[in-house]
Amino acid sequence: MVKPIAWRFAGSWSCIRCGKCCMLQVPVKIGEALFYQRKFGSNVLEYFNKGFHIRKNENKYCVFLELVKGKAFCNIYSFRPRACILYPFYIYKKPFYGEEDRAKFTLFDEEYYVYIDAECTGVNRGFLPISKNIVDAILVWLGKEDYKQISQLNVLHSSNV
Repeated sequence: MVKPIAWRFAGSWSCIRCGKCCMLQVPVKIGEALFYQRKFGSNVLEYFNKGFHIRKNENKYCVFLELVKGKAFCNIYSFRPRACILYPFYIYKKPFYGEEDRAKFTLFDEEYYVYIDAECTGVNRGFLPISKNIVDAILVWLGKEDYKQISQLNVLHSSNV
């Protein structure tokens, strides 16, 4: 279950490889669905709620998850769905879950509303301020993954810190 909160309620984030997110329904866009079907066959996808999703195994985990000594490893990490890349962040151009002031994030003079899943066990376990993760997530959300190096520059608007 997802419990979105405004990003300002979290100080940091880091993936701790718990695999909890691999139990969520992962929607895939049509292009992603075609790619996974060609590469792995149609048995890795299911169609419901007017869209394709990554299928779950009998343990209710993503079919691409491998647990090794209690740590989660994604077998398609290099080409995982965009929803997985963005998790635990949810980004919108308008406030979606309320808390408008606490959810607002400004990047390159554009406003975004960013929420994080409070159920993610990596929340408040990172070493860097959460704003660094949000810059990366927004660039992915915008389809500008190749510009993620820019996030290492001081591009944060002062209202975000």
